[in-house]
Amino acid sequence: RIPQKLTVLQDALAEGGFVNLLLLRLTPLPFAPSNLFLGSIPAIPFSTYVLATAVGFIRLVANVFIGSQLRGMIDGQGTFVESAVLMGGALAFALAVGNTGRLLLKRRAAERKTE
Repeated sequence: RIPQKLTVLQDALAEGGFVNLLLLRLTPLPFAPSNLFLGSIPAIPFSTYVLATAVGFIRLVANVFIGSQLRGMIDGQGTFVESAVLMGGALAFALAVGNTGRLLLKRRAAERKTE
């Protein structure tokens, strides 16, 4: 049996279409669990799933950039200030986008639950 919180989120994602899928892709969840979860929602068209996933790779690009900046700092490339500013900006962007997506999804699921 699927917990009620998950079924409410499934319904919200199925009804919200592309925007809700994109928000899920921008949250800081690993792709494997979210793929399994999204696979349990047959109402989501494959084309919507693919498009939201492709646009959601923005988060992955930010994560890779943060990692490369950390590696550059460890290797001593560039000045510390340059690296810290770039990494801090990328980290702030990733956190802001991920948390915004998480909060919006949570709000949409709560709205769906009260209906």
